[in-house]
Amino acid sequence: MDENICLMKHSSKDYRVRAKTYEINSVDVHWHDFYEIELVLSGKGTHIVNNTEYEWKKGEMHFLRLTDFHSIKLSEPASVHLIQIPSCAIPEDIVKEVSPISGNIVAYLPEKDFEYISMLCKMLESKLSSDEIYNEIIVNDILRLVVDCLIDFMNLSWNVSDSSIENRISTIVMYMNEHFTEDLNLDKIAHRFYMSKSHLCYYFKNCMGTTVLKYIKDLRLAHAAKLIMTTQKKSIDICLECGYSSVSNFLRDFKKKYGVSPMSMREQS
Repeated sequence: MDENICLMKHSSKDYRVRAKTYEINSVDVHWHDFYEIELVLSGKGTHIVNNTEYEWKKGEMHFLRLTDFHSIKLSEPASVHLIQIPSCAIPEDIVKEVSPISGNIVAYLPEKDFEYISMLCKMLESKLSSDEIYNEIIVNDILRLVVDCLIDFMNLSWNVSDSSIENRISTIVMYMNEHFTEDLNLDKIAHRFYMSKSHLCYYFKNCMGTTVLKYIKDLRLAHAAKLIMTTQKKSIDICLECGYSSVSNFLRDFKKKYGVSPMSMREQS
């Protein structure tokens, strides 16, 4: 950054999230004391973030943190949807999700995903402008959806080493080993460990050689086989004890894995 450039600080004393669609022209270099999500709706030009240039075009999306400097140089007026999140109001899980990312958080969204995020932004804007009571839960839920989609389409490297990823996945595996008999699914695991579902699936498959759901299923079926051969419990009881909610699904998966029904396995043993 050129030290001769005069930087402008944009501040917000509001403790609430704000969302609004703006018509803008070129903007000088500045930084914020709040987090900002930008979704470009129209216009042509250049967006410069921390000295890196990006084409300003429909579908571009940025997540600007407190340390990011940026400016906008447009060849024509543009519209952008801005979500501004004071540091005191940003959900902790979002902070933990974006903290490991090195470089600028930017993505160009495919058309369908752009439409989806645009809808979420409009929903958030409507919610914040019409409700007299600030519903923090609803606002945070919408923010998580927006951030997850942004990160899913980022073309960035993660500032994490292979060993730290392996350690994180090991912790997740230990958690799954202890809780597989519960109502365990991708949403709960991702939320528990502050990851998007896509990153959870990607890193788990790379480290474990199998998917999250198949790993959980194998844990449940192995436990079921142990109960069948060491107890006289009925299949329905074993099904529920292993974390299955459907007996038919349990019987189907069991026979697919072991080649016999639970009762046939008991008789053979």
